[in-house]
Order: sequence, then C-alpha cells, then structure tokens
Amino acid sequence: MPSLAESRPRFAIILAGLMLVFVQSALAGGFSISEQGVRSMGMGGAFLYDENDPAGIFDNVASIAFVRHPSFMLGGHVGWTRVTLAGQDAFPGAAAEESWANTLRLKPVASYVQPLGARLTVGVGVRTPFHHAASWSDPETFSGRFIAQEARIISREITPTVGYRLADRLAIGAGIGIHYASLDLHRSLPAVNPFDFTVVDVAALHAGSDTASAVSCRAGLVAEFANGVALTFAYDSRAQIEIEGAGAITRLQTANAELDNRMALLMPAASVPFQSVLRLPAQIGGTLSYRGDDWGAVADVRLQRWSALQELSLVFAESQPPSSEPPAFDAKLLQGFENVLQLRFGVERQVRTEWKLRAGFAYDPTPAPIDSISPAFTDANRYCATIGATWSRQNLRIDMAQAIQFFAERRTEGMNPEGYDGSYKSFRAILGLSLGYRF
Repeated sequence: MPSLAESRPRFAIILAGLMLVFVQSALAGGFSISEQGVRSMGMGGAFLYDENDPAGIFDNVASIAFVRHPSFMLGGHVGWTRVTLAGQDAFPGAAAEESWANTLRLKPVASYVQPLGARLTVGVGVRTPFHHAASWSDPETFSGRFIAQEARIISREITPTVGYRLADRLAIGAGIGIHYASLDLHRSLPAVNPFDFTVVDVAALHAGSDTASAVSCRAGLVAEFANGVALTFAYDSRAQIEIEGAGAITRLQTANAELDNRMALLMPAASVPFQSVLRLPAQIGGTLSYRGDDWGAVADVRLQRWSALQELSLVFAESQPPSSEPPAFDAKLLQGFENVLQLRFGVERQVRTEWKLRAGFAYDPTPAPIDSISPAFTDANRYCATIGATWSRQNLRIDMAQAIQFFAERRTEGMNPEGYDGSYKSFRAILGLSLGYRF
C-alpha cells in the first residue's frame, strides 16, 4: 500500500482532471447522451464490463468491483450536428430554409476507481448525461426567432459509487448521482405595429438560470457464468431539479419612433426572474453478453422513463407586460414526453496483443411527440453506427471511437403550438478519445 506522501501526486492529478471535466461540461451538446465511456461508445453504447476500464462506472455501478488496480480515465467526445428546416405553409412558408450554426461541441468525461481490499471498491465519475443545444444560423433574421434563436439544457453529474464482489463472478454496486443543471434561452419578442399591422421585433430576451442541483440513486448487478455468458442490471432513479434564473430584456429599435416610445413604457426596465422544473428520467437497463478467448458480444436494452417530463417551461414573475401588445415572456421548451426503449448491440475482438477492435449499432427512438418539435427542440428516431479501438501497453490504454447518427425526417404536420411548421432533417458525427492509466 503506498504511503500518503507517495499518493499525493496521484490524487492531485486525479482531482485536477475531474475538476477540468466538471467545468468544461458546460460546453457539451445533445439531450440524452449515450456516449459516456469511449469503449462502450465503440460498441453502439452497449455495455460490456472490463476489469481494466474505469469508465464502466457510468453504465453499471457494480462493474467497478472487478477493477483490481487503482485506475484513472480522462477523455471526451467531440460532436458535430447538422439540422436543417424546410418550412411549410402557412408559416414560415414553403420557401423558408433554415439551418443550425455549424458548431463543434465537447463532452468531457473522467472517472477514478480505487479498490479497498479484495472485494470492496469505490469510485467517482464526472459526466454530462443530459444536454440539448439548439443554435440557429443568422439569429436576427431566422424565421423562428420568436420561439428560439438558441436554447440550451445542460445537466452535469458527479457519481460517487461503491462496488462489492459477492463472489468471483458476481458483484453489486450502489451510488448516488449529484446533478447540476441550468437552462438558457435566446429569442426575439414580437409586437404588432398598430400603424401598418406588421409584426416587428421590439425586444431581445436572454433568459439564463443559475446552476441548481438534485440527487438521484444508482444501483447495479453483474453476474458472469462459467461458460462466458454474463447478465447485468442497472438502475438510475429520476431526478427533479428546481431551477431559478432571470431574463434580461433588451429593447430593439423599430422604424417607428412612436412605437419605440410605447414599447419603452410597456417593457420592464430590469431583468425579470423566472422559475422552471427539469425532470430527468429514471433509467432501467440490462445486458446479455458473451465473452470468448479473444472476442465478445453484447446486447443492451434500456428503458428511459421520459413520461416524468410532461413539460419544461420558463415561467416568469411578470409573464405578461401591462398590455396585450407585447407577447408573454413565458416559454414552453418541451412537452408530453413518452417512455422509450433503446436497443444497442456491440462486438469486440482482440486482433493483436496491444489492439482490440469493436463495432456496434444502436436504435434510439425519440421520446418527443410531434407537438414538442420546434426551433427550441428538434429530435427524431435515430440510428447509430459505431466503430472503435483500444491500444494498450502495460499500465496505459487509449480508447478511440467514431459514431455516426442518422435521424429520421420529422414533420410537424401542422401540430406545432406556435403555428411554426416544417420538416426537420438531422445528422450527427461524434469522435471519442480517452486516456486510461492503471496505477
């Protein structure tokens, strides 16, 4: 066992890495992020436990009980998403063509696992399990700017965990998830010009929240049989996060001085506080896997209980200015989510002493009904193909993965509550890389 003095440099490096990930998580992107560990990402997000992979803490807390040495992992995923909108009549019209701003988004991830004897293991991880970011090109002229020019939902999580080996091939685990979340919304506020009855931009609303927190519970089980077959079970409870923030109102000048003066009287001079409640879903997952001498395969099924999220709204203290001319400040980002069942499949093969290759496929149906699709939130059923590799030598390992997500075309079918209808097409490419070290 190393002395306290010998352990200080190691724990200083680990603490710095975990703090770096927690701070940078605000730059991440997506709403339900399946690509946590890079190794599982290479298998379509399917979980196949490995005694040398501390990233298993994110998929199944019981898996850390099989890690025999202190291990640290630091990595992340860089994603690029393309979203285009073809408008429909009556608004924004069949001629309207819009797209997201081209942006690379980083999702860092880190974990540390420490055995405490022959059976007990503890660990901690930092990740971004849920995140959505919509950012439209040319926001000042974007046809959906009165709904959202930019909308972000960011959820970060710290996962203290304990794993215990009941037998050589049987382990249980438990932990908590400490969630930190924030909301951000940019949009223009319209008003009808009473002189020519046209709709004009009279103000810009930037609503940003403080970071709020909540705690959830996690549990897991891993059981491997003598013939190489293994079963796992994982559960993450739901989390409800009470969020508070404020909306800053910036008046915009129109071509009519009389209208500008009227808006100056109607619009609040100071920022307006708002409240919101973000309900993150409970998740239940199970896997059936087989591991041979130099290869493995896994089938992964996960139920996300999104029905807990029936509405995500920003409710302002002054939801309506003292006139019916400007719009209400309140904004509804999401509504009516439904439970979904995700399917993932992956294979892994040892091709050389230092190399493992893997591939996978996933089907992730959207929990969002048609009337929840808007410029603030676009989503559709997605099909994901992945490849990955691991290079390892002695105590060092490098995991790499590439994922391509194809989204089904999503039409609002005239059901958008704001009357903003069109057809959304999406595509996402993700590159993952992590560095692991066994002490």
